[in-house]
Amino acid sequence: MTRNGAGKSQNSESVDSSGEELVIQRLEIAKNDLQNRVAKEVTGNAILHASLQRRKQALHERILALEKDVSMLQEQLQAERDLRAALEVGLSMPSGQFSSARSMDMKTKAELEEIALAEADVARLKQKVVELHLQLNQQR
Repeated sequence: MTRNGAGKSQNSESVDSSGEELVIQRLEIAKNDLQNRVAKEVTGNAILHASLQRRKQALHERILALEKDVSMLQEQLQAERDLRAALEVGLSMPSGQFSSARSMDMKTKAELEEIALAEADVARLKQKVVELHLQLNQQR
């Protein structure tokens, strides 16, 4: 019986060790699977991080470009407002005072003088129309 009992003991030890080996194999497989999944996540995260950095850089460059455009447009708007103010002043001046207006550039002065001449022509033509109407009425 001793032999039989010893045989059973060896048998249960071999069953125990084979069970432990199965557990070790399963754990090794799970470990390898998890390592592969972690590696894939690391790679995916690196790709996403690089993409995020590129997008961040592109947005920063776009902000700088827009700030530059806004600044340029503000300057252009101010120049247009200054020109409008000069033109309004010029239109309210008698035509002889254009040459003494120091704040206007030559082109603006020339345009205002041209406007003044055109207004004088219109006034003269209106007067001519009135005179022609009178003549026409007198001949009837």
